Amino acid sequence: MTALAKSDTRLVARVSPELHQMVNKAASLTGASITQFLIEAVTEKATNIIDEMSLIHLSNKDTLAVFKALESPTPPTEELEVLWLNYKKSDLFDAETTEFN
Repeated sequence: MTALAKSDTRLVARVSPELHQMVNKAASLTGASITQFLIEAVTEKATNIIDEMSLIHLSNKDTLAVFKALESPTPPTEELEVLWLNYKKSDLFDAETTEFN
């Protein structure tokens, strides 16, 4: 769906006259209506926030620690082995969709 797709859903915000005037001026300068300007601005901001919050930022040190853990995983403890065996015996276990048997 594009940012300018028609919809019946509304977003409503009360703003100061000064903010309304500023948004109106910015929209006019770009050749857009206030609605188009707001939809584009809100879409860009929301997309950026969602993208940013979907990423995990690690330092170089932390990145190396993750790679090391993936390359040389710690062997499972006895308690974990028991839990795994109990899980495999339970009704929750589905051998067709589980990669580890």
